[in-house]
Amino acid sequence: MNGPESFGDRTIVYRQSGRRIWVSKLRDGCPWLRGDRTLIVESFGTQVCQNDQFRVLPRGSAIASGSCFFGTFTPYDRVAAR
Repeated sequence: MNGPESFGDRTIVYRQSGRRIWVSKLRDGCPWLRGDRTLIVESFGTQVCQNDQFRVLPRGSAIASGSCFFGTFTPYDRVAAR
């Protein structure tokens, strides 16, 4: 998977391939998700899962935000053009 993109304070998208994306609606809003930020994910395995925590690091800063939590992940596939 490629790195995540945030949309607002409640949605994170991971692009798995040219055809599939995974969308996570966060468990609660994460007010630190804006602009050019880096996610520091605290996962306990080889995949990012629902309820895993992450913190947000603003570009140029050494101090990360408080914890936010991933919600469920939903896959979306691009439909082939006809």
